[in-house]
Amino acid sequence: MKRKKKAARRGSTTVPQVVVIKGAEVLTLDAQERRGRLDLRIEEGRIAAMGEKVPTRGVTRVIDAKGLVALPGFVQIHVHLCQTLFRAQAEEMELLDWLRERIWPMEGALEVPEMRASARLGIAELLLSGTTTILDMGSVRHTDALFAQAEALGIRYVGGKTIMDRGQGYPAGLRETTEEAIHESTRLCARWHGQAGGRLRYAFSPRFVLSASEEAVRACVHEARRTGALLHTHSSENAEEVALVRERTGMGNVEYLHSLGFSGPDVVLAHGVWLSPQERALLRETRTRIAHCPTANLKLASGIARVDELLAEGVHVGLGADGAPCSNGLDAFAPMRLAALLHKVRGGPKAIPATQALRLATVAGAQALGLDDVGTLEVGKRADIQLLDLRRPHVWPPQGDLAARIVHSGRPSDVHTVLVDGRVLVDAGKLVVADVAKILREAERATTTLRRRALIDA
Repeated sequence: MKRKKKAARRGSTTVPQVVVIKGAEVLTLDAQERRGRLDLRIEEGRIAAMGEKVPTRGVTRVIDAKGLVALPGFVQIHVHLCQTLFRAQAEEMELLDWLRERIWPMEGALEVPEMRASARLGIAELLLSGTTTILDMGSVRHTDALFAQAEALGIRYVGGKTIMDRGQGYPAGLRETTEEAIHESTRLCARWHGQAGGRLRYAFSPRFVLSASEEAVRACVHEARRTGALLHTHSSENAEEVALVRERTGMGNVEYLHSLGFSGPDVVLAHGVWLSPQERALLRETRTRIAHCPTANLKLASGIARVDELLAEGVHVGLGADGAPCSNGLDAFAPMRLAALLHKVRGGPKAIPATQALRLATVAGAQALGLDDVGTLEVGKRADIQLLDLRRPHVWPPQGDLAARIVHSGRPSDVHTVLVDGRVLVDAGKLVVADVAKILREAERATTTLRRRALIDA
């Protein structure tokens, strides 16, 4: 009883159950890359035992996983929950026009009800498609609503408000001074970093070099290192963006950020499409992480990051869907499949094998976020687990390479069960922590309101 009360005080929303997953085909994705038909016993949110037969004493629930595949939940290291309501409303545009003409006007029009609806819709999609951890970049305001919904719906969440204290052409809802930006960022970090038993963490998040002052970037670095939070920004996504950064600073994105201290193993740079050889070397030497978002890069015609080469050079890479308006989906299957396919065109058929793509979508993402207790299935690790039902025509027959079946043939609809910290969030394909029909109704109403407020329907 004492142990249960202690767990509840650490921030769990319910007393953790003792769960046994029986008879799954397990892909551990650990260093040994073990695979076999195993049981998993989960206690207090962690994998307590794993083997051919685990103890069932004191079990609250047994999940019959015969015929299912167990693997770590997906870890996506670049998404935008604040943009989920914008899906299919910013089409056929390049990055900077896309931002100025559609994304920033809609972000600037967000109020708390719309932010809440956007977060709930995005988290529902992520959980139903097997993603258990995200690194999210919010908008300038209403970031508390993102954390609150992540806390309520159970996803493992790293995120922060974006900073836009420099530049022109922003709507009123995105304008802020440097002092306001840093004050709000530090407040949010103090409020949310480490909450929900450590499931929520903060990331200081200047949007990109063109919208954040040098003072703000330096302050983010200082605060992140002081508090143990992460640093997250966009970098080298688009050729025009890179040219403007060089015109203003005399350096490339990565070089400039590094000159301000914004580099290292606690830094995630989204995209990295347009990198000089010197910048690639800097990424390797500083152990700065890159979030590869191939779906968004293709849709916005930004280019293709040379991820196979970055990996060969020792740069750490994870995957992300980016936002709903630049990828039209938040599931991890699309970027994982593209990561496994795109680089074969230049690097040959052995570039990014299926197992490596699966690792990019799980353990590599966890490592990029400094989360050493998720991303693999091992005794002692957090029970962030997905069960896939591959008994479907599009992934059949069962013979052959299991990782290839998941990466090249898998779909979000194959996700059967999802657990985070041992709590079942998706059960037999159904979200059990919220009413999906209600989430859809709320999102529809919020989008109508948002479009009117942003003058899109004018």
